[in-house]
Amino acid sequence: MRTKVNKSKAIRKYLAENPGARPKDVVDAMKAKRIRVSPQQVSMVKSKMASPKTSGNVRMDQLVAAKVFVQKVGSIGEARQAVTALAKLM
Repeated sequence: MRTKVNKSKAIRKYLAENPGARPKDVVDAMKAKRIRVSPQQVSMVKSKMASPKTSGNVRMDQLVAAKVFVQKVGSIGEARQAVTALAKLM
């Protein structure tokens, strides 16, 4: 019986060892290992590796900075008003 292969993990491993690899290069390397992936799948994994998660996820240092800011201005409501005013200035 064949064991399931984590394709994304295999792609990440290959890209870690070959950072300049193009999606086609990765597909060819995976094909040699009998792992079927598409160039689109490689591009998706590569893009997720390159950028930190920012959509909805906040790093701890950002939360700490936000907490300090809220404490300085007095409340979350006042912090929101300050950020809104800042956004209008930028």
